[in-house]
Formats: sequence, C-alpha cells, structure tokens
Amino acid sequence: MLREAFVISDVLDKEEFDLGKDYFINHPTLRKSLLPTNALFVEYSKSGANLPPHFDANACTYTIDLCFYESHQWPLWVENTEFKYSENEAVCFFGEEQMHWRETLYEDNIKIGLGFFHYVEPTHWYFTEGPSYVETVRNDYRSKGYSYNRTNNTGMAPLGG
Repeated sequence: MLREAFVISDVLDKEEFDLGKDYFINHPTLRKSLLPTNALFVEYSKSGANLPPHFDANACTYTIDLCFYESHQWPLWVENTEFKYSENEAVCFFGEEQMHWRETLYEDNIKIGLGFFHYVEPTHWYFTEGPSYVETVRNDYRSKGYSYNRTNNTGMAPLGG
C-alpha cells in the first residue's frame, strides 16, 4: 500500500486541522477510529540540532508534526522527500513505517517550536499490550538491524546510520 506524507497549511484553523485528522480517519485502507497515544512539544534553540534518520517505535503510527514557530526553516525529510513547512503548517506521515529525519542545523540564535501528535488504531499494541510493551517493539527493531536512538526517546535508527 502506498502511503504518502503531505503538508497541511493553517493547521490551527479548525477546518484545515480537521482535513488532516479526517485524512487518517477516512483513509480508504484504514476506516477505523484512531486513538491518541501521546503529544509533545519540543523547542530547539542550539546550533547543531539534529534528528537522525529513524522509524518511530513508541506508538506513533500516525504523526502530525506541527510547526508552532521558527526563526529558521528546518525541513523534515520523510522517505527521501524534503518537506519545507512554516509556522502553522504540519507534515502528516506514518512514523512507524516511514523513515524520517532532519539534517543538522548549523545556525546560531535558532528558536524552533514543534508539536508532535501521535495516533494509533484501537488494535495497536499500545492498547492491547500496554505502553510498557515498547521494549518488546524496540527489541524487534534491534533484531532487524536498527538501534534505539535515545536522543528522541522514540526512534529506531539503522545501525551505523
């Protein structure tokens, strides 16, 4: 099944935000209710900020990556496609299935605020086995040649990557 990442503009406008949410909920192969697993806010404010290539391993099947503010544009790469998005825009992608990353940002005086909103289907291990099952998931990733990236506490990066 082809899954594509995309950008939604004006996310905080209810109508646009609902389009992104409805994309996942009404996707022709999903048609299931999605449940939120976690949301977090991260501010990057130092030169050298980066996010190595990884798959999410912590109940992040459906991800909405929202830019709240930015002093410098910092594109997100999803499966070798660069997404340049600005304040009040979001990239929606499948975090557990699509490799994603950000290049190292060598700028001084940066201030980038991002929100991450994660959803899964009701049959996801997060709800059937419980949140602590993440260690089993991480071990499975390791057996496939990925290492746990503790810098973002969610991702599994290719060994040597």
